[in-house]
Amino acid sequence: MNYKAILAEYLATKISQLQIHKTAAEIESLIELPKDLKMGDLAVPCFIFAKELKKGPPVIAKDILALCNDLPTEFQKITALGPYLNFQINKAALAADIVPQILSGEFTKKRPRSGLKTMIEYSQPNTHKAFHVGHTRNVSLGDALVHICEWAGDEVIAANYIGDVGTHIAKCLWQYNESGLRYDDFKDKMTRGEFLGMLYTQADKHLDFYTLTKSPHPHVQTAKVLSVSTHPQNDKWLVAELETSDGPKTVVTGVAGFTKGDIVPYAFIGTRINGKRIEPTDKKGITSLGMLCAPSEISLSDDASKIFVFPKDTKVGIEVADYFKNPDCKHSSVVTEIQRREKAVSETLQKLEKQDPELTQLWKETRDWSLNDFNEIYKWLDARFDHVFYESEVADPGKKVVAEYLEKGVFKKDQGAIVLELT
Repeated sequence: MNYKAILAEYLATKISQLQIHKTAAEIESLIELPKDLKMGDLAVPCFIFAKELKKGPPVIAKDILALCNDLPTEFQKITALGPYLNFQINKAALAADIVPQILSGEFTKKRPRSGLKTMIEYSQPNTHKAFHVGHTRNVSLGDALVHICEWAGDEVIAANYIGDVGTHIAKCLWQYNESGLRYDDFKDKMTRGEFLGMLYTQADKHLDFYTLTKSPHPHVQTAKVLSVSTHPQNDKWLVAELETSDGPKTVVTGVAGFTKGDIVPYAFIGTRINGKRIEPTDKKGITSLGMLCAPSEISLSDDASKIFVFPKDTKVGIEVADYFKNPDCKHSSVVTEIQRREKAVSETLQKLEKQDPELTQLWKETRDWSLNDFNEIYKWLDARFDHVFYESEVADPGKKVVAEYLEKGVFKKDQGAIVLELT
C-alpha cells in the first residue's frame, strides 16, 4: 500500500478548491515523516503554498483541514499542527490487509527484480584481534540487509573488507616476540584467533603509559622557582624564573598558587599538554619558554585553579612520570621504557612494510589463524560473502596514489604526515 501516493491524490483534489495548482506527484514529493511520530505517520508542510495564497502556513494548514472531512479509508485522523498537516494511518485497515498476506506467505515472497545491483559491505574485522559481540552485531545487521535487499528484488553482492595490515598487526606480533608466549600453552583454553586477541590486548596494555605511572606526561620535569613577579603589562599574569635540568627558563603563567623556592612541574618546549604542543610565546614583550602545570594538566586531579607544588626536598630535573610511577613498576625510567616499547612497535611495523622475510612469514601464519576463526564464526552465523577484499591487497596501490597526488599538489606534507586539506 503506497500511502504517500494515496494521500497525494486525495490532497491534490482538496487543495484545488483553494486554487492551489499542484499535481499529485508534486504533493507526493513534499510528504515527509514527522520528527515525533506521536504527531502522525505522515506530514505535509504548507510552506510551499504560502506564496501562492499569500497566507501564513499555519492558516493554510487549517484551511486545508476544513476541507478534509472524507478521509480515505487508509487514514483515520488528520490534524493541523502549526504549518503542518499530520495524517495518522488506519492501523486496523493496515492489519486487515497485511496480516493475511504474512500468514499466507504472499508478503514475504521475493519481489520482482528491481534492476538494481547493490553491494553491501559488512563485518570488516581486523585480523590479530578478538572477534567480539560488537563484531557479531555488525555481521547480523549486514546479513539482514543482504536478505532484505534481495527480497526487494535487488541483485546483491555481499562483500567483506578485512584489515590485515597496519599498526594493530605490529602491536600483536611485537607482543608475540616480546612475551615469548606460544599457542601450545593455551590451546586447551582458546582458539588461535582468541590467542592473538589476547596478545593484542596485552600489547595495548603494555603501551598504555598509565600502566607505569599516574602522570603519563614525558618531558614534564620538576623545576625550582627562583623568583616570581607580576607581569609589568598585565597584573593577572605572573613571571616565573626557573631552575631546570636544561638551565634557567622564564615562564609567564596566568595560574597562581606557587611562590619563590617551590618545586613545580615544568613542561619543556615541544611537550604536548592536553593535545596542545608547547611553543615559545611572546607574552607582551616577555618570551615564555615552556609551561607550569596544574594538577589537571598532569593527570593528577581535575584541579586547574593552581600550579601543583612538590615537597620542598624534591630534586630538580625529575620526570613527573617517574615521580608518580606506580608501586609495581620496576623500571628506573618509565619514559625511557615506554619509548622503548613504542620504538619496538614502530620498527616491527617498518619491517612488515619492507617485507622482512621472517616477520612476513609470521604475519602470514598468524593471519591465517584469524581468518580461520572468522570463517568458523561466519559459518555459525550463516553469513554469506560473495567477495572478500583485504587491506593488504591495496596497501601498495594506495601508496602509489598518495605519491601521485602529493606530486600533483593535491596532497601536502604537514608535521611529518601526508594530508588532504579539506577546508
